[in-house]
Amino acid sequence: MEGTTASTSTSSITSGSLESENERPGSLETNTREKISQEHNMINDTKIDDKVLDGPAGERIICQFYLEDKCRFGVDCINLHQGEVVSKKKVKKLPSNPVNNDGRKEKKPPMKTAQDVIKRIQWDEDIAQEFMSVGYVDRFLGVVEEPFTSLCWEDIASQDWDTLAIPQHRIQFFKYKTDKVWDKTSRLDIVFGSTGSKTKLQDFMDEVDQRIRDQPAQEHASDSESDSEDNDEMISLRGTNLETTVSRISEEDRSTHFLAIKINCKELASNLRKVQELLISKEEILEGCCMDSSLFHITLGMYNIRNIGGICAAVDMMETIKDEVQDIINQRDTLLEVKNLDNFGHRVVYAEVHPKDPQLFKDLYTFVREKFDSLGEDVKNTNSFEYVPHLTLCKVSRPISRARRSQYIAESFYQSLKNQWFGSQRLDNLQLCIIESSTRFDGFYTTLSEIQL
Repeated sequence: MEGTTASTSTSSITSGSLESENERPGSLETNTREKISQEHNMINDTKIDDKVLDGPAGERIICQFYLEDKCRFGVDCINLHQGEVVSKKKVKKLPSNPVNNDGRKEKKPPMKTAQDVIKRIQWDEDIAQEFMSVGYVDRFLGVVEEPFTSLCWEDIASQDWDTLAIPQHRIQFFKYKTDKVWDKTSRLDIVFGSTGSKTKLQDFMDEVDQRIRDQPAQEHASDSESDSEDNDEMISLRGTNLETTVSRISEEDRSTHFLAIKINCKELASNLRKVQELLISKEEILEGCCMDSSLFHITLGMYNIRNIGGICAAVDMMETIKDEVQDIINQRDTLLEVKNLDNFGHRVVYAEVHPKDPQLFKDLYTFVREKFDSLGEDVKNTNSFEYVPHLTLCKVSRPISRARRSQYIAESFYQSLKNQWFGSQRLDNLQLCIIESSTRFDGFYTTLSEIQL
């Protein structure tokens, strides 16, 4: 008993001493209790009955999300729900496609693809391929326009590195001469009318042709009304792509005669013949497109002489101008240098003609043109383009273009001779020639009149 009482008193003394130790200021348990008590008092001080927080200045905060009708806490929100709620109405987007009477969206009509247009141009005999051009996206240059006949339309995977071919998804538009007939961006389709166009392709081409035919007449009329003292005509002595302004030629405007300088320098003709041989080595069928060396000439003017009266007037005029032409070239350098190769629309390969005295050549050209213009309505000047002195070497004809399925000659065929000097020719003759298949005794065109200078 005594032992039990002693142990009990010992444990109570020990417990009492521990409790008194924990309650001493600075002990861990005392500090923890004080901290919890302070936090509890702070919460009680900031809470109010309706769960509204006081602002820093003692003002109640209004829930901004409540005012915008966006508060997701509702009655449990600790902020004040007061004031006028402004609800924002959602604006419905208008449909991009029109809506029919049933309220359903109408789909745009499917547009014919670039592949469809290519096939139409290739197989429709009413569409002249040489008058068509293609606009496509080049990764470095942007949108580039090229003649339709200068591109290869076979399977692109089977082509060589030097062949000009493009992926069809890069094609942006097709043009007939100067006007677009198919455009991907604006959904223009005059070729098939798949996007709702009511204009027929043939009618559209006729309108373009008529506008191009009328344009030179309007320019001539404006020139005649001008009071400018300087009436000199600009003559380009560098190559210009004539295919950019080509038009369909009616029978009345078709050339029947031309004035030219015959090439009589054998060395020049021999060097030019080498260019033709190079083209034939690349593609044998081009032999039928190369001009015979006996027909080499430099054209000065193209004319349509309608009747016997016009022929007589032209011949008489040629016989009377010899002395005047002689005065123009007297004591001046009549040498014409033939060098470099270029092309018209990739269909015609020609050698450039560079006069030693450009002013002399310009004076002669202007003189003979004025003389022919003075002959009246029976002799019509059919020069539709800016005059470019040139010597034609090869021109792809329609039958051969059909046989080879292409009307263009790749520049790579004659690249090795493109910047070569071929020779020179003196301005020592003028020939009024007839455009026909027959030739005279020396193999040159049949002529109505000839002037030796």
